[in-house]
Amino acid sequence: FAFTSIRVVIYTQQDVYSIFPGMKNLGGIVTLSYHDHCIYTVVKAWERRNGKSFAGHLWVLEDDVEFTASWSRLFDKYREYDFVAHRFSTYDRNWQKNHQYFGKQISPKFRSEFLMGLGYQSYVFILEHVVKYSPAFLAKVFELLENGYHARSEIGTGTFATRLNFTWSRLHEVQKPWYCTTHCCDHKCMAAIARLRKEGEGRIFHPVKL
Repeated sequence: FAFTSIRVVIYTQQDVYSIFPGMKNLGGIVTLSYHDHCIYTVVKAWERRNGKSFAGHLWVLEDDVEFTASWSRLFDKYREYDFVAHRFSTYDRNWQKNHQYFGKQISPKFRSEFLMGLGYQSYVFILEHVVKYSPAFLAKVFELLENGYHARSEIGTGTFATRLNFTWSRLHEVQKPWYCTTHCCDHKCMAAIARLRKEGEGRIFHPVKL
């Protein structure tokens, strides 16, 4: 689509700060680390442009993700869940440095209500390369953001979904290993993608740098 299309919304980190000024104190690159806040910014801009509320299920896909079957097949499979993502893990000693790092980038309200005094050992960690929000869950996430519950999306969104008893599911189509290579997909990885696509088997690869 052309950038003038009503389907395209362009935003900057400053746009996110203008809506959530308190984010400047949390650290990290907002457009990289806080996906929920970016989604909020985009959806609200879309609503203003189109003069109506966004009321559908929302899938968010990073641009270097590849699925080897029809995306509609994946969307239909998880239709009934409020939130879908990869991993959904609690404290893992192998990820301790990440947990400690992510755990610093949260607001006081998120810490007091969702971490229950247990610190980084109590939040739910996800990977957000492919995620899905139901209308009810998206509305709840937006409400929480508006009321000052801020956290990096790797730890915030999964914690919201599980603590507030929304239905959730792990993505079962993620190819292991999750990463093809660090910067680009080699010939072996690309051959696997081609084979799976030919066989009609749906697997998610990331990152796919073509």
